[in-house]
Amino acid sequence: MTGQPYKTQERYLYSETVYHDADGNEVGRERAHDDAWWDTAASEPMTEQEIADYIGDSGDESDGL
Repeated sequence: MTGQPYKTQERYLYSETVYHDADGNEVGRERAHDDAWWDTAASEPMTEQEIADYIGDSGDESDGL
C-alpha cells in the first residue's frame, strides 16, 4: 500500500460463488470482496490503530513459533 490510507464510506464490489451438489442443491456460498472503494464522502486520515487493523497487524511481533 502506498501513501496514507484514508477511510471513507465504503461500498465494496464483490463476487459470490454458489456451490451445488450433484442433485443441484445449494451446499455452500462464498463471497469475495474486491478492494475497490468509491469516495462518497470527505475523507479523513486513519488513526495508527485503524491502519494496523486494516493491514492485520496486531502489534505483537511474536508469531508463536
